Amino acid sequence: MLLANTLPSSEAVDKSLSDAERELLGIYTRQAYDAYLSEKLSECEYRVAQIEALNRGDIHARFLTGAIVGRKVRPGTSMSEAQEAIRIWRPLVEQMREDGLEAMKAAIAEALSTILYIPVEQAARQWDVYCDVRTARELETTIRAVLALEETARQQDNAYGQWIAGLIRNNYVFLVDEIIGMNKPIPIGREVEAVMAYGDALAEAARMAERIPDTGSSEHAVRARALQKLSDFRKLNQTEEESAV
Repeated sequence: MLLANTLPSSEAVDKSLSDAERELLGIYTRQAYDAYLSEKLSECEYRVAQIEALNRGDIHARFLTGAIVGRKVRPGTSMSEAQEAIRIWRPLVEQMREDGLEAMKAAIAEALSTILYIPVEQAARQWDVYCDVRTARELETTIRAVLALEETARQQDNAYGQWIAGLIRNNYVFLVDEIIGMNKPIPIGREVEAVMAYGDALAEAARMAERIPDTGSSEHAVRARALQKLSDFRKLNQTEEESAV
């Protein structure tokens, strides 16, 4: 993630701030980024409040507020927190001057990648550990929520929405790879309800795979592997069902 010294300087620093207060603002900003990168979100929120108290509307505080909110997304939820983060970041992209815009857009892109990846990773690993109906449904819901987030952004009739939709889609290759893995076994067996629930999740993963931008061989390989895994799942479990009959 981009740190404070690679993000643009605050463009609206209160002119009444003394030199000491400006120095303190820089210290709080560095501490806020350090806390965020160390997964200390409560401490980061505290530092953001200190920044805002000194310099209301500070771009670092607003960026980090969105990043913190987005990190509260959990597997099996609607990802409303991610939607809120996207809303918070919008003025930073639409109103910033050109000299700081690219740095801010890069920071948002990286923060959004983390927001999307963590719940998908957690849901996929929960399934790998428990292989039950609950974890299968949570995985399915998480994948659906990411796809819905993209669709909501793409439906917006503005450049920001289209940009966000593209950022989300650019993460699909990593998300699908985390879900299906390279050598994850296809589940079969007596727990039919859990297996079928996983099949639903796998179908959503395949839908996500079909949206992976075709920019290179690695992206093509992940897409093909996901679609093949869904096909193999259906064939294998159809055979199992026929054998049971």
